[in-house]
Amino acid sequence: MAARLLARACLAAACLLSSSAARAERSLYGQQPKRDAIFVRVVNALDTEVSVTSDLLPPQTIGIREEARVGSYLNLDRTDAPSLPLVVRAGGQEVRSAVGLSPATKVSLVVRRDGEAIRVVAMASRYEMNQTRTSLSFVNAAPECGPASLKLEPASTVIFPDVAVDTERSRGVNPVSVQLSSGCREGRSTAAKPVRLEAGNAYSVWLLTLRSEPTLIVGSDALPAWTP
Repeated sequence: MAARLLARACLAAACLLSSSAARAERSLYGQQPKRDAIFVRVVNALDTEVSVTSDLLPPQTIGIREEARVGSYLNLDRTDAPSLPLVVRAGGQEVRSAVGLSPATKVSLVVRRDGEAIRVVAMASRYEMNQTRTSLSFVNAAPECGPASLKLEPASTVIFPDVAVDTERSRGVNPVSVQLSSGCREGRSTAAKPVRLEAGNAYSVWLLTLRSEPTLIVGSDALPAWTP
């Protein structure tokens, strides 16, 4: 009898410690996503509004205003889905596509021109939920530019060198207000872009070709909160 009572007491203590540890982790890192969660967003690199529909996500419409081109991440309910079927409509054209999925990833769907056609390019990466760390990503989504670097102005200090097309690089940074620029291999450069990096937030800087010119667009990499 005493042994059973001792076992129950140990079990209760273990549960209490586990619960306390979980609360401490949430306090330190913020609310963690559901295990194997998949997050999806749309990035509009066209000169017209883009509408995206799927059986697995709410419909999205992404405009052409600079602050609206990088959509917010949406949580994909089905983490076991092998692919994401899409219907993309823009400028009177309709494109059907399917994007492969992997658990515990965030996926950016870049909608851009490929000649006269519309193309959807999926860029996936692992995510980290850490509200104590400020992170910056540079995404080269401008195929006309070739490998590109992200620079800190006015000194032209390189933060991310020679990032290949359709590639993302990330690093932790200090909270600061900066001026950033990038450019194409033939010498065309973007205008310096003011960016304010706040503590605990994640940001992505996108190199896009808009109206035939290299352009930097800043987006938030914040993931939607998950409530258990």
